[in-house]
Amino acid sequence: MPPLPPPFREHLQPTDSDVVDAATVDAVRAFCEESPEIEAAYICAARRTREGSEPQDVLRLSVKLVTPVDGSGSPEERFKERFPLIERFAHAHPDLMRELGFGVLADAGVPAFERHGVVIYRRADG
Repeated sequence: MPPLPPPFREHLQPTDSDVVDAATVDAVRAFCEESPEIEAAYICAARRTREGSEPQDVLRLSVKLVTPVDGSGSPEERFKERFPLIERFAHAHPDLMRELGFGVLADAGVPAFERHGVVIYRRADG
């Protein structure tokens, strides 16, 4: 498993619905549809700050899982638990992984992505 990237802070920004092209949305939706553990996917603009660096404006792809994610455990434990899903996305869409990343939201983070981001996938009720 690769080492975790250096820590950073992000402030979510209001995100326009047309910020991502249709091909990207279609690719993410197809991946989510094939991943039964994903309930919803969001694209959100963010201002990312790393210590000693200028802030960067980025787009983030994050997903909400069907099963609750409470955010407990160390960052390394949480990463290890979610690594298979992240790795599947990285292998299926390396270009999108570089461009948007791929985050798994703790349940506490979902309201902020609902408020600031754009929902690009939501699993239909069974």
